[in-house]
Order: sequence, then structure tokens, then C-alpha cells
Amino acid sequence: MIVRWAVVSLLQARLRMLASSLAVAAAFTLVFMFRAVWEGETRQLATYLERAGADVWVMQAGVSNVHMASSFVGRAKRREVESVEGVRAAAAVLYLNSMVTFSGQRWFCYIVGIEPGQRLGAPWAMAEGRSQVQPGEVVVPGVLARVSGVGLGGSVKVGDRDLLVVGLSEETFSATNPVVFVHREDLADLLWLEGYDSCLLVQANEDTAPGELALRIEAEVDAVEAMTTEELVESDTALARQMGTQIIALMTGICAALATLLVGFTMYVHTARLGTELAVLKAMGFQRGHVYLAVVVQSSLVAASAFGLALAGTAILASLTRGLATVVAVRLTPGAVLEVAGVGALVAIVASLLLARRVASVEPATVFRT
Repeated sequence: MIVRWAVVSLLQARLRMLASSLAVAAAFTLVFMFRAVWEGETRQLATYLERAGADVWVMQAGVSNVHMASSFVGRAKRREVESVEGVRAAAAVLYLNSMVTFSGQRWFCYIVGIEPGQRLGAPWAMAEGRSQVQPGEVVVPGVLARVSGVGLGGSVKVGDRDLLVVGLSEETFSATNPVVFVHREDLADLLWLEGYDSCLLVQANEDTAPGELALRIEAEVDAVEAMTTEELVESDTALARQMGTQIIALMTGICAALATLLVGFTMYVHTARLGTELAVLKAMGFQRGHVYLAVVVQSSLVAASAFGLALAGTAILASLTRGLATVVAVRLTPGAVLEVAGVGALVAIVASLLLARRVASVEPATVFRT
């Protein structure tokens, strides 16, 4: 009976419930969007590593990530790696983190130097143009081309060189680290580097596990670090969470705190408006546990409706973000949803129970006098 009363009394105040739900939903939509941007950008940083086509990455000894480390592997190492049992193919790339200028706009980019005809480490999806580059040419992310206004046939400045844009790639853009592809020799000249690569990308035979091959390469080739793609992605993602994405994480935390405070305040006000009714129920003989149950049921219904609205709003905003090809990656994980929902629900219930505790302690005579 007490549950039925809790539901009916809440539905009788539809406008109040809708207003409360919308207020909470707006706050949590903001939290979800910040969290989605944080997760999206963090994962996007590792997209090149995942899509480059390698099973094992071979780098200078002691290097365990790509984005914030320098690696130099002698070109002779490639032949040594290719001779290791279980290696199907190997290719070399040069890389550099540096500024690239697009029509006067400077972007901090991940510059990859590849050779003509190379597939491993080259662009894997193209929006326009070609993926292979010749000296003096560059492939840039399609999103960055649209944002900057530099399309096919335009030019960008890498170091002190103007390079011709011959291709627009897909899935290579991140607001913090877009990937551009240049000819290996152009990048080697910029680095004043001869006889070295940054890393080797290795494909394993079908009957060879990547982890086993990585161990074998380290055992047979001196002064190198071999990591599976999964290990390297995990290492780079962990590093990314400690760098620029910390700002997004901080903003997410602030919004989450504001949202949970709003949830608690909304639930407190909602329960306070029902304080007299709850006290009357207590005076009519309902036990203290019944009062607590009524408050929890109503809090849960408002919180659940708010989360439903927030998730729907987030899905719409995320769809619009992708459709407009904005400069941020959006990815909302089930874990993030459950984490924020759990905190919000806990605050809502605690805030309501604090008032319910006071109401449950009211004496019947006091209620009837008022």
C-alpha cells in the first residue's frame, strides 16, 4: 500500500515531477557529454596504433609508448627482425610530434613518415584523394581539412616545408593529436636523420601468437623493445589519461559534483513538499520503515526518469556532433554511465532519507495540532 501511495502521489504532481526530472537530466546530460568527450579523445589517440595493421611494434630498447617518446632503430634492424621465425612482414616508419600549419592555423600533430607503396602504417581509410605519398606530398585528416579550409591541392607547412595535400584520410583526427602522413625522406630531412627508423611494424604468421613473437624478437634482436599492439595501446592510453585529457577529466568531475548536488537538492525539496503527508501516514500507524520506503521509491522514480532523459539527450547530442564533423571525438561507455548514475542515485536517496528520518520521528499529536 505504501508503495502504491508513493507512486500515485508522485504522478498526481506531474508538473513537479517533470520539472525535477528535467533539472536533474540537464545536469547529467552535461556530465555525460563531458565524459563522452573525455573517453572519445582518449581512445582516439590510440586509433592509429590499432589500425596501422601491425601485430607487434618494435622500438628502441626502453621505449614503451609512441606519442610522448622518441625511438631510433637502425635500418639494419629491419632485416634482423624479418629473419625471426614467425614474422610474415615488416615495415618501418618515422614519426614526430610537431606543429603543422594549416592556412595560418597551427595544429600539434603526429607526423608519420612512410615509403611509397607501404601498407603497414599507412592511411587505412580515405575520404578523398590517394593514400600513398611522394616527396613533397602529404595526407591530412579530412576533418582537419574541413575545419581549416585546406583541401586537395592545397598546401600545409611541416617544419620549414610546404607540402601538397594529395589525400584526405578518415579516422585519423583527434582534437589533441591528429595524424598526418608524409614521405619518409621528407621527414628524415627535417629530422636530419639518416640510417634510422622510429619503429618497425611487424605482422605475425597465422600460426604465431603476437605475444610469443614479441618475446622471440626481443630474444634474437639486440637493443629493441617489442610490444604487441594491445600492450602498446594500453600503454599509450594510460599515458594519455595523465596528459591533456586530464583537463577534460577535471571538467567532468566538476560537472559531476554540481549534478549530484542538484540531484540531492531536488530530491530534498521534493520530499519536503510531501513532509506533511508522510507525517500523517506515520500518525495513522505506518511504521518508520514504510516512510523510508515511500521516500526511496519516489526518489528512485524521479532519478530513473531523469537518467532516461539524460541518456536520450546525450545520444541526440552525440549524433549531432558526429553529423556536424566537429573537432572532438565522442564515446560514452556503459561503465561511465553506470558510474555517474550510481553516484547520483546514492546522493538522491541519502538526501531524501535525511528528511524522511525527521518526518518519521514526528509524533502523531504534533501532526494533528498542525
